[in-house]
Amino acid sequence: MKDSWIASLVWGRIGAAVLVLVAAGLSLFGYQVSPEETTAVYELVASILGSIGGIMVIVSKIRERRLK
Repeated sequence: MKDSWIASLVWGRIGAAVLVLVAAGLSLFGYQVSPEETTAVYELVASILGSIGGIMVIVSKIRERRLK
């Protein structure tokens, strides 16, 4: 059983939408997000998602071997 690349695309878009909504929500409460902060958050989230992606690849390979 292979994991669908479409699912990865959907989760990536959902993650981006969540970041935009959080930034919008913070602006409603008077917090301003500077370009430097945006870059820092982007890099942090990218590294976290990269790590999660790596873990998901390992789990997927383990599941694939168990089903054979």
